[in-house]
Amino acid sequence: MTSRFLLVLFALTVLSNCATMHKEPAPPAQSPPEDVKPPEEIAQGHPDQSMLAKAHLQMATLYSFYKNPELNYQRALKELEIYLSFNPADGGTDEIQNLLAILRELDRVNEENKKSRQKVNQLSKENKELKASVKELKNLDIKIEEKRKKVK
Repeated sequence: MTSRFLLVLFALTVLSNCATMHKEPAPPAQSPPEDVKPPEEIAQGHPDQSMLAKAHLQMATLYSFYKNPELNYQRALKELEIYLSFNPADGGTDEIQNLLAILRELDRVNEENKKSRQKVNQLSKENKELKASVKELKNLDIKIEEKRKKVK
């Protein structure tokens, strides 16, 4: 019984020490050095071709990143294709080819979606015109029926 009591007392002591321990605050995030340029600036004509290619790959990744509030898959595809034009040998990696295939499929589906929306808008317009024609025909039918009754 006393050994259980000592064991429980020991466990409580260890747990209370754990509960009172505190973490050191994380050091403040350091801002990037001032000589680091965003990929858009690097891609504007950096003399080093490998830096240009990396900048375009980085922009493709950023434009397609799921946490980006301004996703732009078309722009990501464009940047990835530019990257591949600089570095076609690296285009053989599975990761790059996978991203390229996904972005191309998204682009294709977006184009189909745009065409479908245009078709829906056109059909909706035609539907309104047909409804107006049916309404006119109903009114004409009523008038003809009224005239027929007067003739009898």
